[in-house]
Amino acid sequence: MPSASGTESNRRTIPIGLVLLVIGLVIIIAVFGVWVLSVSQAPTSLKQVQPILQPVQATSVLQTPVHASIVTPTPDNAIIIEGIPILLPESPINNGRLPSFASVDAAPTSYNKPVAAQPLRLVIPQLGLDAGVSRVPLVSNEIDGQRYYQWAVPNGYEVGWHETSAPLGQPGNTVLNGHNNIYGEVFRDLIDLELGQDILLYDSDRTYRYRVTQVEILTENGQPLSVRLANAHWIEPTVDERITLISCWPYATNTNRLVVIAQPVES
Repeated sequence: MPSASGTESNRRTIPIGLVLLVIGLVIIIAVFGVWVLSVSQAPTSLKQVQPILQPVQATSVLQTPVHASIVTPTPDNAIIIEGIPILLPESPINNGRLPSFASVDAAPTSYNKPVAAQPLRLVIPQLGLDAGVSRVPLVSNEIDGQRYYQWAVPNGYEVGWHETSAPLGQPGNTVLNGHNNIYGEVFRDLIDLELGQDILLYDSDRTYRYRVTQVEILTENGQPLSVRLANAHWIEPTVDERITLISCWPYATNTNRLVVIAQPVES
C-alpha cells in the first residue's frame, strides 16, 4: 500500500505528453500571429517598393518608344493639300551618274527669306556633322497617273527645313531632310546616330538642344502608295515639341527611309 507521501508526489507530476502539446500550441499561435501581422501590413510594404519615377505618358500624335526598328505602318489618314497627298522626300539611286560630293560653296543659302526661329544650322557632335539649313518647298510629282507632293532636298552639303513645319522652340514637329549618298552626303552617317545622343540646332539668335529618342527605318521604294502615304505620318504636325530628321537608306540603294526623332532637352 503506497504511503501518503508517495501519493502526493504522483499528484504533482505533469505528463511529458501534455507539456509537449502545450509547447506545440504556443508555437502554432506565435506563427499564426506573425503571419496575420505581415498580411495586415502588406499594402504599406508594397507602396514602399514602388519606383519613384512613373512612366511618362506620350502627349504626341505619334508615339515615341525608345528603340530602333524596321516598320511598315498601317495606312491611315494621309497628309493632303488641296486633295493632293504628300510623300516623304527621296534621293534617286546614284548609279555613278550623280555627284557624291558637291561643293559646300555651291549650296544655296536659302530658298526663301528666313522666318522667326527658322533653323539655320545643324550640328551633331557624335557624327562630326556641321551644316547649314535652308528652307525647302514642296514639289509636285506623279506616280502611275496619281499626282502627289514631295519635299525638295538641297543639292549640296546642306540640310533642308520643311517650310511648313514648326519653327524652333515651339510646339510642333520641326522636319529636316538631307541626302545620304549624293550632293554632299550630309546625312550619310545619320544611321550611326544612337538613342540618347544630342543634336544642336541654331536660329539667328540662340541654340536649341535635342536628344534622340527614336530611330525608325521605313520600307518605302516599291511599296504601294498607301504604305508610302502612311510613312509620311512621321512628318505630320505634332502637339509636342520635336525634331524629325529624314534621309534615304541604305547607302547603295535608297530603298528605305531613315527617320530620327529627337525631343528638347530642358536647360
